[in-house]
Amino acid sequence: MEIPMNDHERSAISFEIVLHDLYDQLFDAGEHFERQLAYRSTVLPDGGHLSPRLEEVIRKRRSTRRRSGVTMTPAEICSMLMTALGVTSHADRHGYAVPAAGAIRELRYFVCVRSVPLPQLFEFVPEAGHMAELDGILFEDIAIEDWERDSIFNLIFCYQAAAKRSYSNNLLHLAFEAGCASQNIGLLSAAIDVHHCVSGILNVRAFRSMFGSAFVPLHMISIM
Repeated sequence: MEIPMNDHERSAISFEIVLHDLYDQLFDAGEHFERQLAYRSTVLPDGGHLSPRLEEVIRKRRSTRRRSGVTMTPAEICSMLMTALGVTSHADRHGYAVPAAGAIRELRYFVCVRSVPLPQLFEFVPEAGHMAELDGILFEDIAIEDWERDSIFNLIFCYQAAAKRSYSNNLLHLAFEAGCASQNIGLLSAAIDVHHCVSGILNVRAFRSMFGSAFVPLHMISIM
């Protein structure tokens, strides 16, 4: 019997499938991982080993993809990202990862994927509908934490806006609560050439309200 789902749950499942497919499309790694897991191997293409948590994530991804039968082109992925994240150019839309009080002027989306051997950033340009690789920005240079390096991908929300001291201080407080070193913040800010960068799980409740409780929040980086 089919279990009924609300719109949020459908969006969450569809969005997760799209992100999984995005990873496969960019690095053509889907079949490799599935073949390795079929033989209970935990060895990555670069010779590293999967953590138990990452192995479980990949197993769930494989199961979800098999049930869904979804195979998308890069253009379709961009279209889905645009739809799922929403249009943010309107005056009444300020993005999802920070409150509207942040006076957001411009919203930029970055997708982080685990390439071999290091993660790499791609910028998603909604207006153009494509992914642009950001050359020269490697997480090795940012000394990213191991638990983040082990992630297959993260959806990263990046913002550029006029600096607001009180609001920036609040975000910095959240960043330190999330355990993000100030050195990493400064390095990433300089690399992407923005005013202010904060890493942490920001406003997860609002994010869940959009995609539903079935969606697992991904790590977010907010850049002011």
